[in-house]
Amino acid sequence: MKFQYTSTISTNTKGKLTKRPIVELELIGEKENINTLGLIDSGADTTMMNVEYAKVLGIDLSSANKKEFIGIGHSKVTTFISSVTMKVKYFDKTITTPVAFTDSPSVDILLGQEDFFEYFRIKFEKDHNTFNLSLSPKVKNL
Repeated sequence: MKFQYTSTISTNTKGKLTKRPIVELELIGEKENINTLGLIDSGADTTMMNVEYAKVLGIDLSSANKKEFIGIGHSKVTTFISSVTMKVKYFDKTITTPVAFTDSPSVDILLGQEDFFEYFRIKFEKDHNTFNLSLSPKVKNL
């Protein structure tokens, strides 16, 4: 399925709106489901979400394993590892993937390499302001 890059409120070095590969998601929780947006981030090793999503989804992070990630500027970010079941809009299959939850205000949802890039074949066509997603055989056979 072909998607358009989404314009954001930030600008690039040329003064033009930054466009990003963003998809609509349904996060499936024990308490409730959340319809939200996620950035497909080829630079993220693991899917990361703000800790507020865990609270709404009913995920208890008090006994979750901690893991530190190093981001831009080599600053360390402490995360809490759990898993989340989600569905990308326009696809019928749900996927369950490890998520590193952080209370960093600069992280909303980053869809990273671990699992997300294995569940979906992703083709970025920045020059056309589009990207393509299709289910990988791993998900088709679930």
